[in-house]
Amino acid sequence: VSPLGIILGPRAYLVAHDEEIVALRNYALTGIKNLNICADNNTHANFDIDAFAHRSFGAFHDGIFEEWILTFDAKAVPMLEHYEFHPSQETQILKGGEVEIRFSCESVKEIAYECFRWSEHLISIQPDALNLAVTQIINEMGQVIKQAPKLP
Repeated sequence: VSPLGIILGPRAYLVAHDEEIVALRNYALTGIKNLNICADNNTHANFDIDAFAHRSFGAFHDGIFEEWILTFDAKAVPMLEHYEFHPSQETQILKGGEVEIRFSCESVKEIAYECFRWSEHLISIQPDALNLAVTQIINEMGQVIKQAPKLP
């Protein structure tokens, strides 16, 4: 692979060009073994890691680029004051004290997972693609719960 940069967040990923499949890939830094640094020049020197990171949610890309809107109850204000969901986010305090956060990027499923993390304070999520992703995860987990052995 040709390393292009590292994205840091809740997880750390090496962004690299996989020369065998001729595509960009993210490698969890915890999973890298037998690292060898080569003296060869990287032919992908024009890669813009900042643009890559701003287009994704964390290190994730899925081709679904949207403006995401998360609305939180007023109790979440102290937690949200210094929390960054995405570098493009815009935060607005609404008339009732609720907080609306808007940002644009890819990876609806990762944003859906983030919604679960904040679920006790979320009062609205948009657009429909995000609602569908959250509903799908809930349905999948419902199937897991139904199949789980019952405890005495």
